[in-house]
Amino acid sequence: MIAQKIKELHHQGIEYKDMVILLRSPKKSAKDMVEVFTEEGIPSYAESAGGYYSQPEVETLLSMLSVIDNPKQDIALAAVLRSPMYSFTDEELSFLTIKYGSLVSAFACFSEEKKNSSTEVGRKLFFGRRRKR
Repeated sequence: MIAQKIKELHHQGIEYKDMVILLRSPKKSAKDMVEVFTEEGIPSYAESAGGYYSQPEVETLLSMLSVIDNPKQDIALAAVLRSPMYSFTDEELSFLTIKYGSLVSAFACFSEEKKNSSTEVGRKLFFGRRRKR
Protein backbone atom coordinates (compact mmCIF):
# COMPACT_ATOMS: atom_id res chain seq x y z
CA MET A 1 0.00 0.00 0.00
CA ILE A 2 2.84 2.44 0.81
CA ALA A 3 4.69 1.53 -2.39
CA GLN A 4 1.53 2.17 -4.37
CA LYS A 5 1.09 5.64 -2.79
CA ILE A 6 4.75 6.47 -3.50
CA LYS A 7 4.27 5.52 -7.16
CA GLU A 8 1.14 7.70 -7.36
CA LEU A 9 3.03 10.68 -5.91
CA HIS A 10 5.91 10.08 -8.32
CA HIS A 11 3.50 10.04 -11.28
CA GLN A 12 2.15 13.39 -10.03
CA GLY A 13 5.64 14.87 -10.42
CA ILE A 14 7.14 14.42 -6.96
CA GLU A 15 10.70 13.13 -7.10
CA TYR A 16 11.57 10.00 -5.17
CA LYS A 17 14.39 11.91 -3.46
CA ASP A 18 11.81 14.31 -1.99
CA MET A 19 9.90 11.57 -0.16
CA VAL A 20 10.64 10.16 3.26
CA ILE A 21 9.00 7.64 5.55
CA LEU A 22 9.56 8.09 9.27
CA LEU A 23 9.27 4.99 11.41
CA ARG A 24 9.08 4.73 15.16
CA SER A 25 11.59 1.88 15.34
CA PRO A 26 13.15 1.38 11.94
CA LYS A 27 15.63 -1.44 12.59
CA LYS A 28 13.70 -4.41 11.17
CA SER A 29 10.79 -2.78 9.36
CA ALA A 30 13.06 -0.41 7.42
CA LYS A 31 14.96 -3.33 5.90
CA ASP A 32 11.69 -5.02 4.91
CA MET A 33 10.38 -1.80 3.35
CA VAL A 34 13.54 -1.33 1.29
CA GLU A 35 13.17 -4.87 -0.04
CA VAL A 36 9.54 -4.24 -1.03
CA PHE A 37 10.42 -0.91 -2.65
CA THR A 38 13.26 -2.55 -4.60
CA GLU A 39 10.85 -5.22 -5.87
CA GLU A 40 8.47 -2.42 -6.94
CA GLY A 41 11.24 -0.50 -8.74
CA ILE A 42 11.31 2.35 -6.21
CA PRO A 43 14.81 3.61 -5.34
CA SER A 44 15.23 3.65 -1.56
CA TYR A 45 17.58 3.28 1.36
CA ALA A 46 17.17 3.10 5.11
CA GLU A 47 18.91 5.19 7.73
CA SER A 48 18.63 2.96 10.77
CA ALA A 49 21.58 4.23 12.76
CA GLY A 50 19.36 6.84 14.40
CA GLY A 51 21.30 9.85 13.12
CA TYR A 52 18.38 11.05 11.04
CA TYR A 53 16.32 11.98 14.09
CA SER A 54 19.11 14.15 15.48
CA GLN A 55 19.11 16.44 12.43
CA PRO A 56 18.07 19.99 13.40
CA GLU A 57 15.15 20.04 10.97
CA VAL A 58 13.74 16.81 12.35
CA GLU A 59 14.24 17.93 15.96
CA THR A 60 12.37 21.17 15.18
CA LEU A 61 9.52 19.24 13.58
CA LEU A 62 9.33 16.90 16.58
CA SER A 63 9.24 19.94 18.89
CA MET A 64 6.41 21.42 16.83
CA LEU A 65 4.48 18.18 17.13
CA SER A 66 5.07 18.22 20.90
CA VAL A 67 3.68 21.76 21.13
CA ILE A 68 0.66 20.77 19.04
CA ASP A 69 0.10 17.77 21.30
CA ASN A 70 0.50 19.83 24.50
CA PRO A 71 0.75 23.60 23.99
CA LYS A 72 1.87 24.16 27.58
CA GLN A 73 5.41 22.83 26.98
CA ASP A 74 7.84 25.72 27.27
CA ILE A 75 10.93 23.70 26.32
CA ALA A 76 9.43 22.41 23.06
CA LEU A 77 8.05 25.89 22.32
CA ALA A 78 11.48 27.42 22.96
CA ALA A 79 13.04 24.95 20.52
CA VAL A 80 10.56 25.98 17.83
CA LEU A 81 11.01 29.69 18.53
CA ARG A 82 14.82 29.35 18.36
CA SER A 83 14.62 27.54 15.02
CA PRO A 84 15.37 29.37 11.76
CA MET A 85 11.61 29.66 11.23
CA TYR A 86 11.33 32.26 14.04
CA SER A 87 15.00 33.01 14.87
CA PHE A 88 14.40 34.12 18.45
CA THR A 89 17.56 34.81 20.40
CA ASP A 90 18.23 33.51 23.90
CA GLU A 91 17.90 37.09 25.13
CA GLU A 92 14.45 37.49 23.57
CA LEU A 93 13.25 34.19 25.01
CA SER A 94 14.62 35.15 28.44
CA PHE A 95 12.88 38.54 28.22
CA LEU A 96 9.54 36.89 27.40
CA THR A 97 9.92 34.33 30.19
CA ILE A 98 10.81 36.98 32.78
CA LYS A 99 8.07 39.39 31.67
CA TYR A 100 5.24 36.85 31.29
CA GLY A 101 6.33 33.99 33.56
CA SER A 102 6.58 31.47 30.71
CA LEU A 103 6.74 31.37 26.93
CA VAL A 104 3.25 29.87 26.84
CA SER A 105 1.92 32.85 28.85
CA ALA A 106 3.74 35.27 26.55
CA PHE A 107 2.16 33.64 23.53
CA ALA A 108 -1.28 33.83 25.15
CA CYS A 109 -0.81 37.53 25.97
CA PHE A 110 0.20 38.35 22.41
CA SER A 111 -2.84 36.41 21.16
CA GLU A 112 -5.14 38.46 23.37
CA GLU A 113 -3.60 41.67 22.07
CA LYS A 114 -4.78 40.60 18.61
CA LYS A 115 -1.39 39.91 17.14
CA ASN A 116 0.22 43.14 18.25
CA SER A 117 2.90 43.48 15.63
CA SER A 118 4.13 46.86 16.81
CA THR A 119 7.16 45.25 18.46
CA GLU A 120 9.89 43.14 16.91
CA VAL A 121 9.04 40.30 19.30
CA GLY A 122 5.36 40.50 18.31
CA ARG A 123 6.22 40.40 14.61
CA LYS A 124 8.51 37.41 15.03
CA LEU A 125 6.03 35.58 17.22
CA PHE A 126 3.18 35.76 14.74
CA PHE A 127 4.74 36.15 11.36
CA GLY A 128 7.98 34.22 11.72
CA ARG A 129 11.25 35.27 10.24
CA ARG A 130 10.87 37.56 7.25
CA ARG A 131 12.75 36.23 4.26
CA LYS A 132 15.08 38.74 2.66
CA ARG A 133 14.45 39.27 -1.03
